[in-house]
Amino acid sequence: MHFESPALRARNLAAVLFCGLVFTQLSCGDQPGPTSSSAPAAASVVAAGAPILSGILITPSPVSVRVGSSTQFTATGTWSDGSSSAPAIAWSATGGTVSSAGLYKAGSSPGAYRVIARQQGGTVADTSVVTLTSMTKLDLTPAVATIKTRATQQYTAMGTRSDGSIDAQPVTYTATGGTISAAGLFSAGATAGTYRVIAVNKGGTMADTAAVTVTSATLTSMTLTPGTASVRLGSSTQFTAKGTWSDGSSASPVIAWSATGGTISSAGLYKAGSSQGTYRVIARQQGGTVADTSVVSVTSLIKLTISPATVSVTAGSTRQFSTIGQRSDGTTESTAVTYSATGGTITGAGLYKAGTSTGSFRVIAVHTGGTMADTAAVTVTSATLTSMTLTPGAAAIATGTTKQFVVSGTMSNGNQTTPAVAYTATGGSISTSGMYTAGTAAGSFKVIAKYSTGTIADTAAVTLTKAAGATPWVSDDYSAYTSTSQMLSDPRNIYSEEDAYNTDARISLDLTQGYGSSNRSMKYTIKPTATPCAENTLGRNLKFPATVKEAWSEFYVKFSANFKTSASSGCSSNPDYKFILARINGMDGGRFDILIGNGNTKISLGWPAHEEGFITSMVPNFNTFDGQWHRYRFHYKLASATGKADGGYEVWIDNTRIYSNLASTTGTATGIYGIALARNLNQGPAPGVTMTVNWGLARAFNSNPGW
Repeated sequence: MHFESPALRARNLAAVLFCGLVFTQLSCGDQPGPTSSSAPAAASVVAAGAPILSGILITPSPVSVRVGSSTQFTATGTWSDGSSSAPAIAWSATGGTVSSAGLYKAGSSPGAYRVIARQQGGTVADTSVVTLTSMTKLDLTPAVATIKTRATQQYTAMGTRSDGSIDAQPVTYTATGGTISAAGLFSAGATAGTYRVIAVNKGGTMADTAAVTVTSATLTSMTLTPGTASVRLGSSTQFTAKGTWSDGSSASPVIAWSATGGTISSAGLYKAGSSQGTYRVIARQQGGTVADTSVVSVTSLIKLTISPATVSVTAGSTRQFSTIGQRSDGTTESTAVTYSATGGTITGAGLYKAGTSTGSFRVIAVHTGGTMADTAAVTVTSATLTSMTLTPGAAAIATGTTKQFVVSGTMSNGNQTTPAVAYTATGGSISTSGMYTAGTAAGSFKVIAKYSTGTIADTAAVTLTKAAGATPWVSDDYSAYTSTSQMLSDPRNIYSEEDAYNTDARISLDLTQGYGSSNRSMKYTIKPTATPCAENTLGRNLKFPATVKEAWSEFYVKFSANFKTSASSGCSSNPDYKFILARINGMDGGRFDILIGNGNTKISLGWPAHEEGFITSMVPNFNTFDGQWHRYRFHYKLASATGKADGGYEVWIDNTRIYSNLASTTGTATGIYGIALARNLNQGPAPGVTMTVNWGLARAFNSNPGW
């Protein structure tokens, strides 16, 4: 090993600095002498050189290494400028090999060896002494141990090496009589005996064995469950026993059971005897002395109570009953019973449902499997109406339209019903069936339904708004025509010639009168028929642009003051004559119609599948055969499907709605395609008499005009 003392290293460093850094005329090693001149000699400049390695320090040094294992060495250099860093090193070693990076791999022979780090290309070096050792002995601690079943014991393995050192060794553990973890924790099994724990040096064959004696755990205490029990006469209760053992475990020991006041099986099932009282169940360790005792109270049922004891219910309603039993030890509990009842029915769970008859009845509960019983008194009364709801609760509709209101009620027994009510309304009228007909004035109004046999009532708010006038789909006020021939040529193509009648030129343009701002109208002239008692047949058909399921029409018509439907003398008049007819598809002979009857006092209405005879008397004092203009309005609606009751008919004369039914069937009719403006109006006046019918305005709508 190369070594320099601190004094020598300082001296060498000073010489280097003196030679390389000081201005001088002398060579290094020359001694300065006296000069003959007091003036300084001319100096020459010598440049400073690179730092020089002055020493190497190798670590670790010294070191003990196991045979066959590896150790990393490092070398640090000390330089002439005072710095320290690793120089380029040439490594060499004995007793093993060392890599160029300083990793020493020990050989297989124990002994003292060296690892040398030398300056590459230089002479500065350092040496570490390496002692190679081998394990000479493995010791397992503790060598002997005694533990209880299911207990644990920690083991450790220490190795003695060839240099006398001792250290923990990596080992593989095995054991008998239990299990052992890789960290050496032995867990004893449940069987007592003498067993072994073995540790084998990992990667080698050296081993050691420890003796372990496992002794049986002892029962330290026992717990009987339940600790106290109340048992009915003749019934059974299960008992269980758990033990606590000296090793901390808890498991059921082998038990010897005994009992008083009844019997107990080897599995702990206690069966009470026939005598009430306080008894014991004892669980004792079989072959031992550890035991525990439970107190058992054997009780009998002394009283049965049904609740409620008295109750009043309404017919059809329900009431829950329950039964509690009182036992001989003073405790109470729910008791199994069999229910029976009069005046209604009762379930096995005690739910009583009253029948429809009022009166005094009973509910009886009998102890299941016994004879003890109790009875409750039940009074069944008639159900009463408790609340009522008018639907809809609020409605916004147009003036002149209708709205159906309905009521529903809740009875005191919870049942739903439709009570009998009396309707009243403001802002319009309401039928006994709840059909509200709005008046002509807009505003906020009410519909009230009051229970007919009581004071319960409900009110709905009704808001009436003026309906926006719909645009007529087809309309004719005859003001655009200049002659009868032009009118009958139908220049606007709004009339159909199908089944049209105009014999003897009886249909003409009247230039002398019209309705409203029009001074013209279409006039039917009715003269005596050529054949006595023959019907006067004439008319035109207003046609729709398309077939529809719902339509509205409006006509202003003036009958001459002498118009009548009754036949002239000697003829038998029909009871009705066709005035205005809505024409339909899909049903032969079907139509919406208004018919005028004989004597000027009859009127009848009809719609598909319900033609004629639905209104047989005109509105009292209502007579439109007076030489004045009168307005006739109609609402036609076909049902959405055959057999569906959502179609019907509405009719107004002047400002009076004389009929409304929109909840009817309409046969097999599929569409409305036009309107016949009269057909056969009567059987003609008497000879020499002429009657007229003027049409001032005829129009139809395919959307609600808001009447």
